[in-house]
Amino acid sequence: MARRRIKRLKQQSEIWLHFRFYKDRLLIWYASKAPVFACILKFIAYLILLYAISLTSIYQAILSKSMVLDAQFAGFILRGLGEQSHVSGPALWLGKDCIITVLPACTALEFSWFLIAAILAFPAKWGQRFLGVITGVSVTLFLNVVRVVSLYVVGVHWTAFLTVVHEEVWGIVLNISTFVLMVGWIMWARRSPELNSHVPA
Repeated sequence: MARRRIKRLKQQSEIWLHFRFYKDRLLIWYASKAPVFACILKFIAYLILLYAISLTSIYQAILSKSMVLDAQFAGFILRGLGEQSHVSGPALWLGKDCIITVLPACTALEFSWFLIAAILAFPAKWGQRFLGVITGVSVTLFLNVVRVVSLYVVGVHWTAFLTVVHEEVWGIVLNISTFVLMVGWIMWARRSPELNSHVPA
């Protein structure tokens, strides 16, 4: 009985030592990855907040005006390029034919939300975040106006390719541009000497 008890205690001791060993390794691994997890959680929280804001009536009013502005800017560029077009609300017309209409999904705001959430979640100075948000959103909105212009031109001259250009080509372009803007800003922010010290989140 004594031998069995000693053997059982030895096995329990080995199990406890293994448990402590793996627990310590897990804690060390978590401590090294804690900033990454914190950044991911902040990113998700900011993204949820932005989507919640998008449900408010104030945002919907701003969205309606932004669709009209996108169409107006696109119409201005098109007329400068010699294309015959006129704008009515968020729609671009050629004579009596409506070529394209800027819808809420066509404002590229979802790409802007992703970019804003990523920039705000990254541990950098608020001045750098502000500059990143302004620059990133401006570039994204400009690309969206270029998208509207290109879709109008394709819709007028190469109608058969309109769906492909709209759903495939520009979807890829905006995804890649958002990723490049995000990575580019992170690389720029990480070169700042302030990031080598504590940066308040």
